[in-house]
Amino acid sequence: THSLEQSQACDSTASLLQTTLELRQGAAKEANVQTTLELQQGAAKEANVQTTSGLQQGAAKEANAQTTLGLRQGASKDARRPNLLLILLDQWRFDFVGPSYFPSAQRLGKEGVHFSRAYTASPMCSPSRAALAAGREFSGMWVGSNKDTWYDQMPSPPLPTFMSTLRDAGYATMLAGKDHLSNPPFRLQPAMEASGIEDSARVADKYALCGFPPPFADDYGKYLAELGVFEQQCAVHGMFGFGTACSPTQVCDSTGMECGFRCNITNPLEANVSVDKWVGSRARQMLVNHRSRYGKSKPWFLQVGFSGPHPPFILDTPYRLDFTEPEAFDATFDEELVFQEGVLKRIPHRYKSVMNVPESRAGYAGLLKLIDVEIQQILELVEPERSNTVIVLTSDHGEHLGDHGFFGKESPMEVSLRIPMIIAGPSMRTNAVEDGLVSLIDVGRTFIELAGAEVPPSMQSHSLLPALLSSGPLTRDVVMTGLDYMEEWLDSNTSLGKSQFETAAAMFQGSFLKLVCCPSGCRKQGSLLQSVGFTPQVALMNVTDGHGATKYEHNVLDLDSGFGVPEARQLMRHLGDTFQAACLPLLCRRMH
Repeated sequence: THSLEQSQACDSTASLLQTTLELRQGAAKEANVQTTLELQQGAAKEANVQTTSGLQQGAAKEANAQTTLGLRQGASKDARRPNLLLILLDQWRFDFVGPSYFPSAQRLGKEGVHFSRAYTASPMCSPSRAALAAGREFSGMWVGSNKDTWYDQMPSPPLPTFMSTLRDAGYATMLAGKDHLSNPPFRLQPAMEASGIEDSARVADKYALCGFPPPFADDYGKYLAELGVFEQQCAVHGMFGFGTACSPTQVCDSTGMECGFRCNITNPLEANVSVDKWVGSRARQMLVNHRSRYGKSKPWFLQVGFSGPHPPFILDTPYRLDFTEPEAFDATFDEELVFQEGVLKRIPHRYKSVMNVPESRAGYAGLLKLIDVEIQQILELVEPERSNTVIVLTSDHGEHLGDHGFFGKESPMEVSLRIPMIIAGPSMRTNAVEDGLVSLIDVGRTFIELAGAEVPPSMQSHSLLPALLSSGPLTRDVVMTGLDYMEEWLDSNTSLGKSQFETAAAMFQGSFLKLVCCPSGCRKQGSLLQSVGFTPQVALMNVTDGHGATKYEHNVLDLDSGFGVPEARQLMRHLGDTFQAACLPLLCRRMH
């Protein structure tokens, strides 16, 4: 009787969700944001007034930040609020932190806290960085993929970002490198102002370095033009990695859109004009300029947005490595699944003949080695202020690098969702590993609290201070991710499917379980899941150490026996309505 009641309740919930979605006509996400805005407009305005007033009461705010940071010793000598340095790499996966190519990560890990279960809000640049800026979960955002833009599609009035909150609290806010909140470059200044950045030296995504030639180029493009090498560098990189350095051995991900995973021709210009060298140089110059103008009287926030190790993997000779560890797993490239004329088919893999996974991984690690040199120089410049500076080293999302037979990201697998995150600062734990659940969006809230500012009510993030200061457990009990990317087509008859999913993960009696819901079937799954075509698919991944294809996770959901269904249903309530409506019926049917 109890099972029947549960089944009826499940059916009722699924039916209600479907009816609600039909009434909303696909506007669930917009309605959610609008409702949030209507409820919080008054609070946001009041918070803004309070923040403005707080600027006139700097001493009290600084004292509050001092207490938050836990500087129990020497407080009378140094009452300044901490400087905040965010080093944000692009497409850096969690297990590539080797000392041979990334010693800076090793150093900061010893000086701070390594969060071993840190996840992106979305495994794609724009939605990940938009969620980080707004401090909101993927399901509460208006940016679902790189086809959407934070600035162009933000609601009115705009939600505050953690950068605008820091700016309003009296911080100098700076950005050097990639932001991916604005596109194209000629709308850069309004986007920077809306996000809260006062001083910027911006570069586009590596695939769009040459998308806008002068005079419409971004800051990096203008730099190349001033050197007279814009056209040469564009020829080497090309659009989407189709440049001279990669074309002879062109390897793309399954969509055919993300390319440049094997570039074995040395770039003659890279030693002097590498985009990541430029980012490092501009970041250091901003710090020098700030120090010259303000000394130590004004706290600063700086986001250093390195464009690597995102492809194309173009390197200068000094950074080339003979590197194979960690080795790829489940890396078979014999066939691809496509949908042709209503039928799921297997076709020969388009890039198998030019695949060289160890070489691709060596190129990836080489880019990390190049970035490490730049980070070391930034840390050396910051060293005189390290006693009052908090440093975060992290990434916007991961990278398959051959695992499960794919390159790129855009999947619900660990190698795509899980990110490195290391935080070091004064009076924080050192040489520590924290295995509590963490999202990238939690970084912004933590910065706001360190600054002693008010957290905007629109933010859905959690504080990392309890883990950093040993003041208590983390408050996040579930970590969520998502992506809503359009369907990709090889030709008018052959579809690669749609990258659309949400995940929710939590601890269950010592097991870390991740619910995966793919309304149109899961892509980039390798041998972990059975392909179902372009129909709803649900899985419950046990995220644990294993071997081979199950190195990081394996599916434990058995819909026939019902094993894992209770846990899956608990996690299901954290997903957006669209995803619940698609995947909950699969669980309900197995309860009858």
